[in-house]
Amino acid sequence: MTRTQSVRSLAGTSPGPISASNLPPSSELGSRLLLLLSSVYAAVTIASNATSHLHFASTQKILSAPFILLAIVKYRSRVKTSLNWVFASFFAIAVLELASVYWSIVPSTSASHATVFLFVLAGCVAELLTLKNFGRKAIRALSLGMMVGGELLAILVLWAEKNHTYAASEALAQRVSAGSANPNDVAIILAMVTPLFLFEKRASTRLLAIPLIVAGMFTGSRTGILCLVPAVFGVLLIPTLLGHAEASRRRLNRRIVLQSAAVLVVATVVAVRTLPASVLHRLSSLASQFNGGTFTGRTILWKTAWQGFLTRPLQGYGSGSSPAFEFRHSGFYLVTHDTFLAFGLEIGLAGVVLFAIAYLTVLRGGLRHVREFPWYLVMVAVITVGMTATAWDYNKVLWLVFVIGGFLASVSKGSLDEAEEQT
Repeated sequence: MTRTQSVRSLAGTSPGPISASNLPPSSELGSRLLLLLSSVYAAVTIASNATSHLHFASTQKILSAPFILLAIVKYRSRVKTSLNWVFASFFAIAVLELASVYWSIVPSTSASHATVFLFVLAGCVAELLTLKNFGRKAIRALSLGMMVGGELLAILVLWAEKNHTYAASEALAQRVSAGSANPNDVAIILAMVTPLFLFEKRASTRLLAIPLIVAGMFTGSRTGILCLVPAVFGVLLIPTLLGHAEASRRRLNRRIVLQSAAVLVVATVVAVRTLPASVLHRLSSLASQFNGGTFTGRTILWKTAWQGFLTRPLQGYGSGSSPAFEFRHSGFYLVTHDTFLAFGLEIGLAGVVLFAIAYLTVLRGGLRHVREFPWYLVMVAVITVGMTATAWDYNKVLWLVFVIGGFLASVSKGSLDEAEEQT
């Protein structure tokens, strides 16, 4: 092991400044531009998920064209990998979604819904090529983009709270969101991005997690609170469980645990002292939902979706058909609010199996690289909780995060170090 490898800390996903000094000037410029684009793409993906009223979704479409074009032009297979089962599964899912138009109960909806998968798949291609080209640098660029997007999202939520801009259907509860965004999606994303800040080396960066946690509580999302549980336990436990011989790493691990605990306490105190009484009451009702509650009708939706899956298990009812199916059988024109059930109801058993393959691959990648990228495994734990109560089957954020896990699972031993030397 080299000296450079030995001093990499548990939190340090950054191998140094993004550069390619050994390449010719034009090639170096193109490489830096590609890494910058990947950061911006990740940031916009996070923000656009909940701020479509600001036309970030259109911005992402504009970005995706040069992102994938430059990724193809600059592609060099510097990182040796095996088959990326996450990308392969997602590709098959996109094909199934498109094919489901022919047996869908709502063909027009399925046609427009399936195109979303194709668009997101194109972004995944550029992301995967960038990861295979730059390895750690690409992961760092994507993680920085997610941090920027998460912070922007928190600012938008806090701004909405300052201006008393409540979610349209939750005005009486004084729940806030980023414009017309779903408060639950916003809260899940904020909880998902929080580990990125807490695992950073600098204490000042960890402090930036405070507005994310506070903003997440202002959404009044009980799902968001549940998502914070694995985030908290992961950040506090992983540095403790993963011991290191180097004294510098042990000191860093202690700082991560102690300072993260302080951040969580401060954020909770600030939120509790500033949250409206109606939001506090809503969040405090979480325990009662486990004792005979319906989680705002979710259990009804889940039961209906499960029965629908059993009735038509092979092909499902078509891409994007869950609201129409739920309305016919439960009276709620809503998505299924569970990602696995959404795949099963819309594209059948094949969809469930393909997504399960992707999910298990992501877990494998996170566990294999937990020492180097501990934030990733915690992020997946947060998403796991979130997608049990939310249909994230076509969510751009989920695909962005999962492709990283597929890459980590497929990367060959030592190839990240070799790629770093080449760039």
